Amino acid sequence: MNKTKEISLTDQEYSGIKSIADNFGLSITEFLSRLSSQQLLVIDPESKEDQLDLEEALLILKEAKKTGEKPMSWSDFEAELDNNEISVCSL
Repeated sequence: MNKTKEISLTDQEYSGIKSIADNFGLSITEFLSRLSSQQLLVIDPESKEDQLDLEEALLILKEAKKTGEKPMSWSDFEAELDNNEISVCSL
């Protein structure tokens, strides 16, 4: 038999978790149970945005390959950004 545990949450934390659980149509207990058993996953929004950007870029490259269109070179891209007064920061 599983032992139950108690956790302490602020009103704001409880409200946030309840809101997320409600969005899934789950109770807080069901939500936490699914989260702990990895039936639900937490994804960082920035990581998801990066993944979507990569998928979009791959689709553009695939389409360019189909049509025979040559992708823009990095130097052309930088020049276009310079013309639009936008800077790129390299890591």
